[in-house]
Amino acid sequence: MVDDVSAHAAELRDKGLRQIDLGPNAAAAFFQPEDTMGILTELVDARTMERLHETGRPPG
Repeated sequence: MVDDVSAHAAELRDKGLRQIDLGPNAAAAFFQPEDTMGILTELVDARTMERLHETGRPPG
């Protein structure tokens, strides 16, 4: 979980990681497993996760 998905995703792209395109309205960022030692890496907004835990349902 991160406080700013866009900013952290930009940092990882600047380091050479390839982001998986989820479209313009994605609330998360995924990166190619080949760039992260075989692990699918997801960045998700901490506030979104807090809301999910509070309400028990997806945002929207």
